[in-house]
Amino acid sequence: MEPAKINEILIQTSRFGYVTNVDLVYAKDGLSGNWIKLTGTNGVYKFTVNDPDGIYSVAAVSVTENDKQVYFFNAKISEIKNVFLEFLQTKESDFATLTINVPATYNGEQVSVFFLHEHGFPTVEEGKVDVILPKGKADLVFFVGNMWSETGVKKVGMVRNFEMNADKSITLTTADLKEPENANLFEGIFFNWMVGGRTLAFGQGSYSVGEKEFVPFGYRIPSSLKTNKDFYQFHFSESNYMYTEYKLEYPSTNPFDKNSINPAAFSETPFSTETVSGNLKINITPYNPNVSGLTTALYDFSIQRYKELTEWGYPKVDVEYSVLISSGYIEKAGTSYLMPVINDSAFLEYNMKDNQRVTSYRVIALSGKLEDYFTIKDGLKVLEKWKHY
Repeated sequence: MEPAKINEILIQTSRFGYVTNVDLVYAKDGLSGNWIKLTGTNGVYKFTVNDPDGIYSVAAVSVTENDKQVYFFNAKISEIKNVFLEFLQTKESDFATLTINVPATYNGEQVSVFFLHEHGFPTVEEGKVDVILPKGKADLVFFVGNMWSETGVKKVGMVRNFEMNADKSITLTTADLKEPENANLFEGIFFNWMVGGRTLAFGQGSYSVGEKEFVPFGYRIPSSLKTNKDFYQFHFSESNYMYTEYKLEYPSTNPFDKNSINPAAFSETPFSTETVSGNLKINITPYNPNVSGLTTALYDFSIQRYKELTEWGYPKVDVEYSVLISSGYIEKAGTSYLMPVINDSAFLEYNMKDNQRVTSYRVIALSGKLEDYFTIKDGLKVLEKWKHY
């Protein structure tokens, strides 16, 4: 997206990485403004924030064959001006088939193809592979060799600023495929590549010795291919949290001391809910991660709306909601959040009603601004802590 103007926010909507308009998008200025329906161009919407405190809210709806999803995003313009709303449910038309032609000497080799969030592991036959990828524009990453075998990755290729807008075919020559560069691994810490900051490629694999022993190995981005837009994502996770650091260069020593990352537990009641005139109200208990250098930036609730249960006692979900509330928004609005009601006729069916339940709760704490979480920068530290219900 182009940079936003001083008091303007840019909203980008996508389905699994494919940047495209969705069914409905609205924005609201301040806490008491009216919801304004927006018109987007190629998945980008603009809205001017005049509220003196920079408070705004965004609502977006994406309807696919079997799912109705709604986003509510609430923040301050000083925290984030470029809002990325990604819907994970997709349409068949969001994807296309890519044929990659390679030297016939690689026949029989398994390859790894990475583009945006998607990856595939086809085998080369007759000098080519076919893989289904989301439409979009990002860097394409290609490995020759099985990442989960003793021989590992043999070659690495990249196509920068690759645009996947329909079925297409490309050719990678011997000159396009570079030698992988081995990376030292760090005990208990895993890593991926973030190529161009948007395409996630696995940085490490392993192979088995006997029935239970696995031998790990990893690769750096080949120096002949790397740019200053390519990052390494180092992370480790426990049952209810994940800690991540982003590095522009591959470190020679441990990227961080994982034993020093001990986030505070949630309070006994991290949030509570109540019904107000048929609508859902969420009361949030502010969370401090108690990890040096990290500040809570975002509270994230996943909510289901349903009318009845299945014979096994599970909700027959009608609408799924993702509600994201920034710390800056809470500072101004308080810790009680009432689900928005939008009276535009096109949105009425997505207002909260019937039965509701929170299915998961997540808090994101960062070393930088909220905007950094969505755009990535060198040295960014991220803690994601969650609870499922």
